Amino acid sequence: MTTLLGQRYRTVLRLLPTYYRAEREEEMVETYLDDMDETGQDLARPAWGEVASIAALSVRTRLGSAGAPPRYAALGSAVRLFALLSVALLAADALTGRALPAAWLSGAGPKDRADFMKTFTGHGVLMGVAQTLLWVLPLAWPVAYAALLRDRRRAAFTLALLGAAPSLWYLVGRPLDRGPGVAPSALTVVTAATAWLTVAAVRCGYHSDAPPARLPFAPAGPTLLGACVLMGGSMVV
Repeated sequence: MTTLLGQRYRTVLRLLPTYYRAEREEEMVETYLDDMDETGQDLARPAWGEVASIAALSVRTRLGSAGAPPRYAALGSAVRLFALLSVALLAADALTGRALPAAWLSGAGPKDRADFMKTFTGHGVLMGVAQTLLWVLPLAWPVAYAALLRDRRRAAFTLALLGAAPSLWYLVGRPLDRGPGVAPSALTVVTAATAWLTVAAVRCGYHSDAPPARLPFAPAGPTLLGACVLMGGSMVV
């Protein structure tokens, strides 16, 4: 006999794809109800932790690996390829965006060097720390790229979070600092959206059942180097 709590669990389990529910729904409901007192089941509800676990499982099964149905396997492969390529592009942007100013600074005159350093020292200690973090944190993207290729998925996700964090300042903090009514530019919005979509793709695509990160068309190192060369050339032009 199906209890009210059992029906509530089945409602939550509808988050899962049909193929997964067909195989495991009954077993999962029985497991959830196994330790529950039958007299109190109609008053109970699925715990928030259980709902969150089912939601995470729903994402993982929809972004499947080779054993999943073809459309879910293809979706998972597409998300993982986007994540890896986007991390590579953001890594190249971070590297070239710091290598070129450093190269220019090495040959710049004293006045130009002083003007550059005022970015970090000319607005007080707190702002200097903030500007230093904005300069350094995007370098987490190249490390995240390396972590993904070494199958360090949790580290790659954490590093991607650090790499994307400065985009929140450019999106929210800087307009507020400049005064009310100053909206971020379209480029700032697109850059922040790309960074955080990449973070989400890394987290969701490279779950525990996903295959290791691999680029299907080129070695990982030359791909990053080529992206750096193209980006560096576009910045110089």
